[in-house]
Amino acid sequence: MAFPDRRTANILLTILLFAGIGVVVYSARRIILIFVFAILFTYLIDPVVKFLQRHSLVRNPDRASGIQICAGPGQEYGKTRG
Repeated sequence: MAFPDRRTANILLTILLFAGIGVVVYSARRIILIFVFAILFTYLIDPVVKFLQRHSLVRNPDRASGIQICAGPGQEYGKTRG
């Protein structure tokens, strides 16, 4: 029986793979959190954007302008606090 045998090597490689993935996720945790909040925010303002698109005077408003209308006050608040 040779050391390490195949089963031990597979288990060790699996543990190292999960540890590597854990290190990458831990290193990028702030970026991942920003993306999670961005996706959540997108889903939260989607009903407002759809409402603005339905009740707009413009014939074909694009989604970016609706988001800009919704996010504008927050951006102005950030500029004054910043």
